Amino acid sequence: MPDSGATSTSSVDRAYHRPIPVRVTKAGLQRDTLAFVRKQRLEAGFAIEPLVNRLGGRIKYGELYGPSQSSESLRVHGIEDFTIYVATNTSPVRDRFTIARELAHYLLHYPMVLDAHGEDSGMFATRSVKRHETDQVRADWESTWFANALLMPEPDFKEQWDVAERNLYRLASYFAVPKSAVEVRANSLKLAAA
Repeated sequence: MPDSGATSTSSVDRAYHRPIPVRVTKAGLQRDTLAFVRKQRLEAGFAIEPLVNRLGGRIKYGELYGPSQSSESLRVHGIEDFTIYVATNTSPVRDRFTIARELAHYLLHYPMVLDAHGEDSGMFATRSVKRHETDQVRADWESTWFANALLMPEPDFKEQWDVAERNLYRLASYFAVPKSAVEVRANSLKLAAA
């Protein structure tokens, strides 16, 4: 079956494919992400740029990439060789969440692309996903689940939920994420707002 999501570049003879979802359960993904957080020794509010660099990535602000010229996107050239594109008109906490989502595509979905298409394959992911692209919708969900668990690990989040007396602004500040991300995380962990 031909891959209509593949593109190629003239500078390198490499095909770039869309993310392939891992199709693990949300709970399983949260567990795996928590193990990653512990292995990397990440603490609440950690600086995400050094993590991206350690994994072989770069972050470019204000540059565009992708078929739709998306500023929230990812292009993977190979193992430990990827670029995350971030807009310049958003807040640092929003950027941090965007970077975490794109990093999730690299960590979760690029290995799937390699398995499916071979070691010379690249991958691109953009924020522009159409509803009928079920694999892309699923991959997008998975990247969001990962970002939530990476930036707000469940045990720490539950502890801070009580310490911050359920104050969403205090939690957002503690985890260095948008308030809307805290709301989503609290709902997904079935915690009631004050």
